[in-house]
Amino acid sequence: MDLETVTKFLIILAFFIVFVWDCIVMFFGKSLDATISLSLYKISKDNPIIPFALGVLCGHVFWPLGGAEGFIK
Repeated sequence: MDLETVTKFLIILAFFIVFVWDCIVMFFGKSLDATISLSLYKISKDNPIIPFALGVLCGHVFWPLGGAEGFIK
């Protein structure tokens, strides 16, 4: 098993765990205050650097470096 496969697996696993946790909080919690989206919104209101940093991170992840021809195989 190469490192690329392990990385893909860990990313999918992390998203799955976050999704399951958010569903548990939404369906079994007394309020929606503990959901990830509402928590992130509240943190972002106090610290505007958080949405900026997430935007930079998404830009680096999804914007192809060196053009699409050289980046995507």
